[in-house]
Amino acid sequence: MAQELAGGRIFLSLVGVFGASILPFAFNVISKAFRHEVKKTTRGGADIYSDDGFGCCLLRDLQWEMETACSIFENMIGENCIKKSKNVSGRIVNVIGWKINLDLMVVSIAEKNLMKAMLCMFSINLTAEITLVEVQRIASYASRYVLILEVMTPFLACIHRLMTGKKGWHGTFPITLEAAWAIRMWRAVFYLLIVDEKNYGRPMASFRPRPPDYIVETDASLSGVGVILYSNKNSLDTCVGGSAVSIREYGFGTDSGFQNTAEYIGTVLGVLALVKIGVRDVDVLIRGDSTTALVWSTQGRVKGPEAINAAVVVTAMCIRFGIRPRYSAFLSGLENHKADLLSRIEEKGITVEQAMIQNGHGDSPIINLRENPTTNTLVQMCDPRVKIDKEEEFALLWQTVREAMESSFN
Repeated sequence: MAQELAGGRIFLSLVGVFGASILPFAFNVISKAFRHEVKKTTRGGADIYSDDGFGCCLLRDLQWEMETACSIFENMIGENCIKKSKNVSGRIVNVIGWKINLDLMVVSIAEKNLMKAMLCMFSINLTAEITLVEVQRIASYASRYVLILEVMTPFLACIHRLMTGKKGWHGTFPITLEAAWAIRMWRAVFYLLIVDEKNYGRPMASFRPRPPDYIVETDASLSGVGVILYSNKNSLDTCVGGSAVSIREYGFGTDSGFQNTAEYIGTVLGVLALVKIGVRDVDVLIRGDSTTALVWSTQGRVKGPEAINAAVVVTAMCIRFGIRPRYSAFLSGLENHKADLLSRIEEKGITVEQAMIQNGHGDSPIINLRENPTTNTLVQMCDPRVKIDKEEEFALLWQTVREAMESSFN
């Protein structure tokens, strides 16, 4: 490898430099050859990242596959190129920082790497100022592990926004409220990943793109939310329920500045409705007439303190129950008239049942998120007026959400 230095000098390295960002590129000559050979000779599947080879095969083929892969490397590089003590096999293995668990069929974070990430997050004093170097460190961990904890994307964006406009590596600046919320959330989900890998690791099936299993159609006024759920099987949308939830208590009043937040809360309550009817481990399409809320829901770009509580609730639900809002579809105002009608039943003076009949879904069940103490608690936790600025306030919110889910949805 060669690196250009100051003054026109060149640094030549005859061996791989540990941690060098160009190492995978430099090793690609060998990597490409290995992939070509292993594809022709092995019965299972195998790949390589820099100098780490890994694969998967049937147990009866394991010894032969390992010997074949080793011989490919030795023929290309030399007999002593492999450190045999690092060759491991089993149904649970750590590969380049990831934990592959074939017993649970989930992918998690290798324990050593997870401990490092937790140390980084927990060592931050949220009441003191922070340096740009420290922010970049926690952002690096969050950016890497959002691959496993997909729905933590909103809390990755909060950390990235903390770096905006900052100069100087070691100059200090205060931690914003949203960044503090984000760090607390990362602490919580890292801990849950340790104690409950089965439910908080990422299912292997989720890495393969697939069409959405359910559709959440939603709309919101400043005083109410309307949700219609559809099952998407064989390309046919079948209504499986509808819901209308009053959010007048949130205090949005007539301030249109809260409209995006209300629309986003509508998508969160749509996910809650799916959880209530027993839906688990599915990909979901969100439909609505707010492009901002659709982006917030599917890409995790939540902005503003008013939406953070709802983001905490939906993150906990999506991780716990494997519901992934991967897709979105925009509906114009007229096309979204069904969910709009449900969101305005109070001002129109009609019942949910009457609205569902007008929508042509009179035979579909009504999902009442207020009658059940658990779902009602989660609706209340979306209220922006529930403060989570302090450590104890966040802990109370998180504990309430967790206990509500565990008590009724298992």
